[in-house]
Amino acid sequence: MSFVAVFFGLCLLIARFAWSQSYDELCLMLVPGWPGNGQYRYEGASFNAKKLYHRQSTPQDNCTHDIYLWYNPYDATPRWYIGYDYDQDYIAFFAYCAVEDEDPTHCNGAWQNDIDGLLAESSRAVAGACPEWKCDYIAIANSPDEFCRDFDQKLGPNVWYSSTTNQYWYYSFMWMDWICSGQFSSIYACEHWWHMHSLHGRWSDHTRGSTKTILFEDPDWSEAQQQWNFTEVSATVKCGAYPTVAPTNEPTAAPTTADPTATPTTANPTVATT
Repeated sequence: MSFVAVFFGLCLLIARFAWSQSYDELCLMLVPGWPGNGQYRYEGASFNAKKLYHRQSTPQDNCTHDIYLWYNPYDATPRWYIGYDYDQDYIAFFAYCAVEDEDPTHCNGAWQNDIDGLLAESSRAVAGACPEWKCDYIAIANSPDEFCRDFDQKLGPNVWYSSTTNQYWYYSFMWMDWICSGQFSSIYACEHWWHMHSLHGRWSDHTRGSTKTILFEDPDWSEAQQQWNFTEVSATVKCGAYPTVAPTNEPTAAPTTADPTATPTTANPTVATT
């Protein structure tokens, strides 16, 4: 074996080790309507000598259990799997991706299952945390729905509430949409009701003071047709920031102390008269 072949072999091993040590979080966004989308975290466990990633569910998700991302090098073609029972003889998985270099972020556009084939060209696993809108409030001045314009209370990551219309604004991992709704249970919930929602655009971070133009689908009920008609409408979403109140630095008056050299005074005694 030549020195060049040995050198490149060592480089490949180092690259594989480096990525496996660097990804503690992965954000999976594969296809709308798929329950495995979301934030996966390495929590210290391994499987097949590789990091095991976990997407934790909550009772409010109403459709899924905890979901895992794991690597199986013993298949005819080594694969990354997404599913439930990674350590069972019969595994239940949603999707898989075959990659030779063991890096799940190289699966973009290659996630598939045995029923649908390739899921979507836009499917991807991104190293790090999923995007987050870091806004104090959300304002959509030209919203096509009057109930979905101002959300003044931030309830958590990517969730806001309107104290005026009692509506929620949140990101649905299941549907890969921003949703305005009078009901909210979880960002991973499979069921949702909405006044309007965005149309599966690329999701990215949003910082205070910035704006984004988003395409929405707005429903309108037709009495004549007895059906819902849907219109695509663009609207500008502002990531608002509340003003920061600067602390006051008023000088504090120094306390006064008695002069130690001064002679104390006492009241004159009252002389009783007879």
